[in-house]
Amino acid sequence: MDSGIVKNRADRIIECHRGISGSMKQAVDYALEAGQLLTEQKAELKHGDFLPWIKAYMPFGQSAAFNYIKIYTHAAKLHGCGTLQEAYKQIEQIEREQNKTEKQKAYTRVKEYNKTGEKPEGWRRGTDDKLAEEEKDRDVRIQKFKDKMDTETARREQIGQDRQTRKESIDDLIKAVENQEKEKTEFRKKVGLTGDNAFHDFNDLLMRYLKNLNSNGLKIEACHNIIKICKGVVTSLQQEAVRGEHLNGGA
Repeated sequence: MDSGIVKNRADRIIECHRGISGSMKQAVDYALEAGQLLTEQKAELKHGDFLPWIKAYMPFGQSAAFNYIKIYTHAAKLHGCGTLQEAYKQIEQIEREQNKTEKQKAYTRVKEYNKTGEKPEGWRRGTDDKLAEEEKDRDVRIQKFKDKMDTETARREQIGQDRQTRKESIDDLIKAVENQEKEKTEFRKKVGLTGDNAFHDFNDLLMRYLKNLNSNGLKIEACHNIIKICKGVVTSLQQEAVRGEHLNGGA
């Protein structure tokens, strides 16, 4: 590298920088020239030597240097910039749109990669790899959230079903009791039960016993036996009553 060219370039960059500070009218032109010279200098230096070079030879820092380079890089897209501030605003908008477009392209590449398993043309090693990993992690988080919501929904539905089942069981029990009471009342009326004993628990037990027999024949046989028992009891009670009357009359 010709040291004379480097020195002349450095001197001219410094002149442009000072010109920017002294003349608002020519600031954009000076920044553009400074950006071009800095770009040329950066291209001739080894990787990693540019920032140390700025620190050693320039009266400004790396932030100003890269701002000048940006003006040179985007010069063709700048329009009607009367001041350096206007130029920077336009560059900020240009870079915002570029980043937006590049992100869209990156997402398109990642989408294709996730679909085919092959990295498409233009794949940016590291950057797109990181984005693909982030998309994968995002999908995992979304799936976990969906699974959690499905589990919670299923749990709530089960609770609702259990409540409905319990309600139906209680309703069925109430209905069964009501039906039993109705059957008892109808049976009492049918056979003509009278007196306080018509509602005795024995009658309910007897009805339940007969209902649980497997056939009508068994039920008929049981009824005949019950009648025999009742007739025997009635006969015995009547005989005791007659004897009692004789004893009382004899006295």
